[in-house]
Amino acid sequence: MIRIQLALLLLLNALVSAQTPLLGDERDGSRATPVHLLKLYDETGALILPGDQPLMPFSTRTTCGKCHDYEQIRQGWHFNAHLPEVDPGRPGEPWIYIDERTFTQLPLSQRAWPGTYRPEQIGLSALQFLTRFGRHAPGGGIGEEESARPPEEFLRWMVSGSLEVNCLSCHDADPAFDAAEYSSSVLRQNFRWAAAAGSGFARVEGSARAMPDVYDIYAGFAPDLPGKVPPGVSYDPARFNPRGEVFFDITRKVAAERCYYCHSTSAAAPGPWTGDEDVHLQAGMRCVDCHRNGLDHNMVRGFEGETPAGTPAAALTCRGCHIPDPDAERPMAGRMGAPVPEHSGIPAVHFERMSCTSCHAGPWPEAQAQRRKTSRAHALGAHGVNKSPDVPPAILAPVFVLQEDGQLAPHRVIWPAFWGRLRDGAVEPLMEKELRLLPDSLFTAMAVPADASAEAADTAAIDNNTGNDTTLTVS
Repeated sequence: MIRIQLALLLLLNALVSAQTPLLGDERDGSRATPVHLLKLYDETGALILPGDQPLMPFSTRTTCGKCHDYEQIRQGWHFNAHLPEVDPGRPGEPWIYIDERTFTQLPLSQRAWPGTYRPEQIGLSALQFLTRFGRHAPGGGIGEEESARPPEEFLRWMVSGSLEVNCLSCHDADPAFDAAEYSSSVLRQNFRWAAAAGSGFARVEGSARAMPDVYDIYAGFAPDLPGKVPPGVSYDPARFNPRGEVFFDITRKVAAERCYYCHSTSAAAPGPWTGDEDVHLQAGMRCVDCHRNGLDHNMVRGFEGETPAGTPAAALTCRGCHIPDPDAERPMAGRMGAPVPEHSGIPAVHFERMSCTSCHAGPWPEAQAQRRKTSRAHALGAHGVNKSPDVPPAILAPVFVLQEDGQLAPHRVIWPAFWGRLRDGAVEPLMEKELRLLPDSLFTAMAVPADASAEAADTAAIDNNTGNDTTLTVS
């Protein structure tokens, strides 16, 4: 009986704790940003001090999670693509799997978007997927989902660690924050070290990917592997105050530069002086002024009819901000100084059949769609990125496509190309391991662009022995 009462008491305490807002999640009405002097904790919850041996990387789950509801945050849009119960929403940009030897370019997504394939359909495990694409994602999701880890990769995950939500990817206002260092760590499978690598007060060296499955991260010594450097972190001791706290320059109003690392789009051969900045940013706005979210991090994506977290977001669309609606319950247009266009002389059919972005966003249409690059598809901003205008994948824009709502809107287009197997009237892509077995002679008759073949490289394009960056070609 005593054991039952004790169990019920513990359960009650857990429920009360889950319902009680943490210190950082309950606003007091002040618009000032709190000063974040934080003690660092590793993934086990142990306190980190600069003299520790071995030094461990800080964990965002245990460090930021002291004051913020990490479990609620990790359900947000940037982290929940792997959850089948989450509405896939309007189709967005997929990941593009590239294999230059076999001329494969295949759109992948964990969301059920039309025209895409799931990573497991080509045999990519969570570890393999993150090693390829985690460079331009803020962690979380399958990076922490233990149920997505096959038994044969158990030891590899023990070496790499989980890829936690990297709060600093968006909220770090420190000019020394380096997203490219975060990317390099992910490519080297330094998942537990990745957040520290991008921060301005830590340095990460070595490669978990180069370590054997039995490598012990707590042993404190390098394995007997000539030329291979184990992953490790060092902290700037000057950043610790006498209480063992580190100042984090945290902001609620995320700067556009943080968004740009994962969401840049440019001409394939960009000329910095030939294009204009987004008019909203020129006016002093930030991406997050429209792409807002609450603690749940279910970000507003900005399309009509959207209800993130069950809340209508009509005011945060083009029409909601710029076009008055006399039938609306309360006025929305003109917020934040948004101009109301006259559209003088333009037939009304344009507004019925075309989206606002048909005229007001993206490159001006020409006789032929032009090649474009994106951060996610071409690893823009990463160390040693291949800057050739012809580097795959080949993405073309603008291409005007009829949407589900009946309006024409500009899109970026990629033509999937892959080797497959015909089954029940449908073509299924070959598994990655099957592609590796195909003989080179099968592809010798196919033309290979000279610059592409010269730059062909493996996924990470990182020296697995030392962790040093080499020329990066997305694959």
